[in-house]
Amino acid sequence: MTTQKAFDYIIQEYFEAKKKHPTFPHRFGRQLSILIEEVGEVAKEINEWSNQPWDSDDKELEQKLITELAQTGAVIVRMLEDMNKCC
Repeated sequence: MTTQKAFDYIIQEYFEAKKKHPTFPHRFGRQLSILIEEVGEVAKEINEWSNQPWDSDDKELEQKLITELAQTGAVIVRMLEDMNKCC
């Protein structure tokens, strides 16, 4: 995957998240819990993918992992965006 494609995924998830959750908490603790939740979902998808045969070409699992990684990136962007408002 190219860097541009990775950023495109993050941007897409960022705008979907803003539509679904227009407000974002201004406390670092709450932001961190959201980020950790997303990282946990990445870990879950990696575990699912790891349970496949080593030569598996499961595009559905791959797409789920990409989505979770992009959602994690989107949370980080929202945290960065909120730096001036935080705490």
